[in-house]
Amino acid sequence: MLKNLIENVKLFFVNYGSNTTLVFTIVNAMMALSYSILGVFLILFPDSYFAQNFLPSKSYVYSLAVLLIIYGFYRAWRVFKKFKDDDDDDEYEYYDGKKG
Repeated sequence: MLKNLIENVKLFFVNYGSNTTLVFTIVNAMMALSYSILGVFLILFPDSYFAQNFLPSKSYVYSLAVLLIIYGFYRAWRVFKKFKDDDDDDEYEYYDGKKG
């Protein structure tokens, strides 16, 4: 099983070279989703253990929840924009403007 995992990792780096943008895209998308889910969780459960012990009042809970949701959407937008821009960079241009 470990040998199979190592072979799959080797194949991944052979196929994608040293460019690991796919890995970073997946990690960043998961983080964006995590921030948004945590924000929704705080809105749905303002009396949770985390909210009661770390935040002084419900207004702070809702404020943090809204900030987390906004930040999650911002990170998701950045991931989408970066992934879309990386797909467009398949061709490069020389200094004189000709395509390579």
